[in-house]
Amino acid sequence: MAVAGCDQVWQLERDVPPAVCGPYSSPVEVVFSPTISDPHDFSVDSSGTRGLIYGEFPRAPRATGVHAIKLVNDEWVIDPEREAGAITSLDGAHISENDFLIGWLDKSSVNLPQISEYQYFPTTRMWGGPASGVVDSVQSETSIAGNLIVTGTQKFVVTTRLSDDDMTNSLRVFEYGPPGNSWALTGQAAPLGVESLKLNARGAVMTADHGKLVYAAEIAHRDFTQLFATYRTRDEFRPGVPLIIEDVPADADLTEPWIDGDCGTLYFRRDEKTWMATALVDPSPGQ
Repeated sequence: MAVAGCDQVWQLERDVPPAVCGPYSSPVEVVFSPTISDPHDFSVDSSGTRGLIYGEFPRAPRATGVHAIKLVNDEWVIDPEREAGAITSLDGAHISENDFLIGWLDKSSVNLPQISEYQYFPTTRMWGGPASGVVDSVQSETSIAGNLIVTGTQKFVVTTRLSDDDMTNSLRVFEYGPPGNSWALTGQAAPLGVESLKLNARGAVMTADHGKLVYAAEIAHRDFTQLFATYRTRDEFRPGVPLIIEDVPADADLTEPWIDGDCGTLYFRRDEKTWMATALVDPSPGQ
């Protein structure tokens, strides 16, 4: 679909940059079991049937916290086989592929906040870890992870570093791989931290090919959070363009972005509910 066509479909009266992800269809609500109270911070793997949620489930070892969930008859329910082990001690987590998750501990739980990988072992039905070491070995402030992707021998994690005043949260991308096989901070998200941009990050995820970044942010102290997408160009993620979602106003407050591998499916939180929208055009490859 040509850009001009998008302008006509969305009845825009001004020129807009080409979409990096989307535009998206009118969203539908993601349905969770009524046994889970206040479900939020949803993530789902590439199968579309396994995920994680933060909420309250009274029958769990830790009632309020991270819970493993599975899709049954179009409803997300607790997955009791994946509820044991390290997952019960985490303050937040997002699912990864191949029985891994990326989880974090914040200042309320430990003196030194940290983000690490954890692995699920089907034979024991337990989550173990941390694996591959601490993502940010000099972390002093609480950070939350976006998603973890694997490309060949390398792993990448995008994180949101939370500031004390919650007004200058920043995005960072970490890399793991040879020759050192340890986590290291990259400069990939540096252009998004330019002071003049006045970007206050609220979360981010990458496509599976490491080519695109979808992030939530308040810009220039606006009182709502928008979703943006950008390409990785010359190994940097530069300021992105807003996502267009049918029937969602441009000034709607949208948080907790999550995507499938190529951003063909978008999940987000609005009005205390989780929503899913699908791209109206096939996602284009990263640049």
